[in-house]
Amino acid sequence: MVTPNSKVLGQIAFNLLLMIVLVVLLVRVVGELMAGTGDLGENLFLTVVVGIGLFIGGGFLVRLIRAAQGK
Repeated sequence: MVTPNSKVLGQIAFNLLLMIVLVVLLVRVVGELMAGTGDLGENLFLTVVVGIGLFIGGGFLVRLIRAAQGK
């Protein structure tokens, strides 16, 4: 049986993992933008999408941590 605390910690760990992947992707896309390689429109689109994903993921992570502290 999974305890509520371990479930919340699992969600936090999974969210952190996804955010790390998004940060790596963001660094790669910004690197391509700075180097001038690749399609500018595609890189800008990916930058916006990854930025939105990080914003939503960060908000979700903050909400999870606050919920875990409130218990």
